[in-house]
Formats: sequence, structure tokens, C-alpha cells
Amino acid sequence: MEQTSFYDKGLNGKSKISGLVYSRTDSTFLEEAIIFYDKSSATPTNDKGEFSIDLAPGKYILTFRYLGHNTYVTKALKLEQNEHLIILLRLGTSVIE
Repeated sequence: MEQTSFYDKGLNGKSKISGLVYSRTDSTFLEEAIIFYDKSSATPTNDKGEFSIDLAPGKYILTFRYLGHNTYVTKALKLEQNEHLIILLRLGTSVIE
């Protein structure tokens, strides 16, 4: 997982996480990958593998899931006011026996 963040006054005191999810195997964008956050909330990626989540400042753990691929769980991500975190994630495929 690669990540970068920057200060964005346009967030008006909120925080944001956005990014791109694609397959490590063939570099295709993963449409409908699910990103779980805030204990009971989730959002899917679009047809280009993109996602965007508007949040209150705080600590979050994200879980990325896509059928046939490994699940990826982040460490706690601490977001400050007006912080926009961008994530680039390549999910590897899982072996089903």
C-alpha cells in the first residue's frame, strides 16, 4: 500500500480518504471492491477502481476486500482536520483449496 496526504482547506474541518484499488496479478482496476471503515460502514470502488470516503477527523482502520483476492487491513490511520489521505493499493489473489 502506498499513501500520501495533504492539507485541503476545501474540506471545511472534515477529513477524506480516497484512492485506487487494483489487482497485483494483472493490474486491472477492481470494480466493486469493498472498503470497510468506521466499524460498520463500507463503500465500493467504481468501475475505475476508485473510492472516496468523507470522514470526521480521528483514527480509522480500513479493510479492503474483493472476491478472489487477499483481504488487506491497514494499521490505524490518524486523520487531522482538513487532511486528505490518498491510498494506492494492489491486492494479491488468494488461493482457494
